[in-house]
Amino acid sequence: MIAMSDLFRVSLRQVVRQRGFGVILSIALGIMAFIALSVLGQEIRYKVGQDMVLMGGVNIIRVYMDDAQYPGQPRRDFSPRTVEALRKIPGVGMISENVRQGITFSLRASGERTLGVHFIGVDQYFATTYSLELVAGRMMSEEDVRGHRRICMLGREAATNLYGDPAQAVGKLLFLGKDVVEVVGVVTGVMLGEWNQGGFLPTTVMEDRNWGSGKITRLFVRAIGWEDVAPVVRQIPSVVRANQDAPYLVIATQDDQLDRIKTTFMWVEALLWLGIVASLMLGGFGIWQATAGGNDSGSSSSATQLGSQNSGSINATDAESDQTLAEAVAQKALPSVAAIDVYANQSNMGGMYGFGGGSNSGSGSTLTQASLGSGVVLTDDGYIITNYHVIAGGDAYKVTIEGETYDAEVVGSDPSSDIAVIKAKDASGLKAIEIGNSDDLIIGEWVMTIGSPFGLEQSVATGIVSATSRSQIMDSSTDQYGQSSGETTIYPNMIQTDAAINPGNSGGALVDADGKLIGINTLITSYSGNYSGVGFAIPVNYAVNLAQQIIDGKTPTHAQLGVSLSTVNAQNAQRYGLSVDEGAYVAAVSAGSGAAEAGLQEGDIITKFDGQKVESASDLMLDVRSKNPGDKVKLEVNRNGETKEVEVTLGSDESSQSASTQQNSAQESLLERLLGGGSGSSENAA
Repeated sequence: MIAMSDLFRVSLRQVVRQRGFGVILSIALGIMAFIALSVLGQEIRYKVGQDMVLMGGVNIIRVYMDDAQYPGQPRRDFSPRTVEALRKIPGVGMISENVRQGITFSLRASGERTLGVHFIGVDQYFATTYSLELVAGRMMSEEDVRGHRRICMLGREAATNLYGDPAQAVGKLLFLGKDVVEVVGVVTGVMLGEWNQGGFLPTTVMEDRNWGSGKITRLFVRAIGWEDVAPVVRQIPSVVRANQDAPYLVIATQDDQLDRIKTTFMWVEALLWLGIVASLMLGGFGIWQATAGGNDSGSSSSATQLGSQNSGSINATDAESDQTLAEAVAQKALPSVAAIDVYANQSNMGGMYGFGGGSNSGSGSTLTQASLGSGVVLTDDGYIITNYHVIAGGDAYKVTIEGETYDAEVVGSDPSSDIAVIKAKDASGLKAIEIGNSDDLIIGEWVMTIGSPFGLEQSVATGIVSATSRSQIMDSSTDQYGQSSGETTIYPNMIQTDAAINPGNSGGALVDADGKLIGINTLITSYSGNYSGVGFAIPVNYAVNLAQQIIDGKTPTHAQLGVSLSTVNAQNAQRYGLSVDEGAYVAAVSAGSGAAEAGLQEGDIITKFDGQKVESASDLMLDVRSKNPGDKVKLEVNRNGETKEVEVTLGSDESSQSASTQQNSAQESLLERLLGGGSGSSENAA
């Protein structure tokens, strides 16, 4: 038997004799690259990860309290002990403390003009954490912060607007209220964004004067590299809560950008490995050809590339330089939004609540246009998500998508969630919307509403996310024609926006700056019935989950606690000697439910749900609806004056067909019997 070493030696000698130096070089390069990538790969990955901030700041983690959960209370801040504990987390490179609420001052500019400049409080680490560039002067130092020095830095645009030349701003004295501060530097940076138009004061100066609440309300945690982001994020909640009270902690990261960078790096690394393998295979093939006496002509072959090489999504940020953000987002998302016309037999005509006001123009002798609304294309063959109140009461439907009109039919609906799915008949090749993630929304981020307000198809409006987690219950009611406008509708965790939503926008798209769907436009708050700056959208994660169930032919399901409830208030608590004066009174417990298995009893009063105060039965219903079947939740229960904590696994309301059926069919509660039916309290199921 020929030894492998002998075979290699003979083969190599044959290659040399045939002057196969290219083959030898190919093998040598492959081996060297293999060794380099194996030994240095981790070091290269780590070094690149350290510089990821230059690619969009993906290793910056924003940590703050959700002030929307503290209505009427002062802003929550971070204690020095908490910040020091966070700095000790492995993988944390730097932390910058900010007084983020800020304060605006009117400053005198050149030419006797005045300019409003918004100032926030930052520390000496802010410039490095945010990778700021110095335009003129110097950066804020540790001595400035510790010494409470009355100095500031200006963003480049603010300095330019005030003095024309940013360099002229250095050394200028600014009158901020009763204080005089000196401009020591002008800064800019890719990540600075709108803060190029603002100013930066030491946090200690902001705290001394109680400007912008005078509290450290936001932390910017810079992870050393991209691989450190996830471990750091996992540790932050426990570290913060071990050092201070923080029930509504928000930790925000740029997950999408981070995933894209990781994917890009993975593909580059994979291509390098493929190159090494190809190099070694080429060398091996050369040796085999030489030892087999192969000719020098060789042959070339090309692999057939399977699958489309064009991505189906269009990033608005990749638009041509002469496009505005709004133009780029509209160009991407408009083809995925439909106008819906609802027709009803004259005998079925009645007021259709919400934003379904129509033109009342006839369409044939039997059907009359009853209302109009909007919808969002989910699939290329015509499945469209919209609001239930848009299609309620209709007998026929038409949808218009990119100028083409299709007959449509209702696939299914979930009235209790105000979600419906319709199907454009014989449709194909439609452009489905790109789905975003409503769980990652940040208050203040840019958004666009798309729909058909007042029947004006393909209309867009821009604004911001004004708030999140806005919940509401709309009880069934009777319209002006004496008809029921539907069952009780539960809207958990809605997105509030100031982007215009008007009659006809219902069911349309709320998209982010990448043109991704983040919500379904649904409600407005207005005295006139038209846009007043406060609109609401159902979060896409919640809406699309229900739409998927409908498309799959399933009955939409929601989380269920398995109890009948009444509201406890100060009046009935005092009258009947209840131990607490607010909460949700358990009137009955369904056998076999999660509540029954957890040991909840009739007469219990639920006062907290996962740490959040429960003030009424409606509060608890909204809390339950915000969860999914199978989720585990912790309840604080008052039983005969004693407080207990109970963990419950939520069930599903599938067997009852809809949450509305449950809520309207509850048995008379013990509390109502105690009240003799005269208290005005109502009973609900959750």
